Amino acid sequence: MKRTPLKRKVRLRGTPRPTDPQVVAAVMRRSGGTCEVDGCARKAKHPHHRWMRSHGGPDSEANILAVCSTCHRRIHDSPAWAYKHGYLLRSWEAPARLLDNG
Repeated sequence: MKRTPLKRKVRLRGTPRPTDPQVVAAVMRRSGGTCEVDGCARKAKHPHHRWMRSHGGPDSEANILAVCSTCHRRIHDSPAWAYKHGYLLRSWEAPARLLDNG
């Protein structure tokens, strides 16, 4: 008996939704194509959400940073450092401007 794959009508919880490409393009323009982490001059290739999407963070220009792969890894591997420098935000620390999608 041949089995066909199931097609989900609803995204599984925890599955990341794609980031809006227009917002990512605007963030990349804002950064001039370079990493927005202080002291880094590498080429930015990754959009990073300061207020994580898994915690309800929006896809807004104010919430997304353009970062290189090295800095992106450092942000997620060293959360204490990232929270201290503002590269990650806790939900109660997120300013109201991050909720604005403009």
